[in-house]
Amino acid sequence: MSMTPRVAAVALLLAACVVAGCGGGGVESGGGGLGPVARTRVRVVERYFEQGIDGCSPGDSGCAWVRFSHPFVEKAPTRGAADSMNAWIRATVFEPAEAGDSVVTNAELWSARFFARNAEFRREFPDAPSAWYERRAIVLHGDTLGLACFKYTRERYGGGAHPNTEVFYHCFNTRSGRSVTLDSLVRPGMRAVLDSLGERAFRQARAIPEGQNLKDAMFTFEGGQFELTDNVGFGAAGMVVEFNPYEVAPYVSGPTSFTLPWSEVRPLLVLPPK
Repeated sequence: MSMTPRVAAVALLLAACVVAGCGGGGVESGGGGLGPVARTRVRVVERYFEQGIDGCSPGDSGCAWVRFSHPFVEKAPTRGAADSMNAWIRATVFEPAEAGDSVVTNAELWSARFFARNAEFRREFPDAPSAWYERRAIVLHGDTLGLACFKYTRERYGGGAHPNTEVFYHCFNTRSGRSVTLDSLVRPGMRAVLDSLGERAFRQARAIPEGQNLKDAMFTFEGGQFELTDNVGFGAAGMVVEFNPYEVAPYVSGPTSFTLPWSEVRPLLVLPPK
């Protein structure tokens, strides 16, 4: 199916910048207690694209639009590491919106397919809400102690009961470029200790008294026992933990985010050599 909507498009390449860390979203708690932080070794430039259908401005509530912002890694300790990070960034920011869609490699192709699907929906259901939008933003959250972590925020609405916003972290060994997970960093036998610290911070963020059953507070964990999510990032303040909507609670409860300071988590981790 083809269409030629009149669009307003902006594509900006911002000046090169170095990002050492940034704050999280949602309900937050913790931070402080900084440990020794290695000098920044990953340099990025920011890329930006936005487009609205039929002359509307991206961000308007009455039309369909898309907005992408993401870094390009100009420099890392090795060329292979930079290539690995850039490959993940491209695959993430241009991930197909629907299962079964073919992969595209640029914002123009992605938005054209999004607007075509929206136009088809409006023709089929003219009275249904059709102000779809997709906002994807990736930033370099932290570059410290041999780890480069990116924060990916995806906000979207495609005609459902409500919009949805999710935040994900993805970390790399800055020298090898390999993806790093929480389980790959935790020292043997220390996961239970880390989960205990996480539960304390989770309860503080959600004002749940010690001893109260988490299920009674509308938070559900497998086996009834708190466990940290693998969705974590590392930055200047320590380890940020993000529970997205629906992950352990109903949508109405929203996300939960908190930071465990380096002073608590560093002794429990095996970090890459700097």
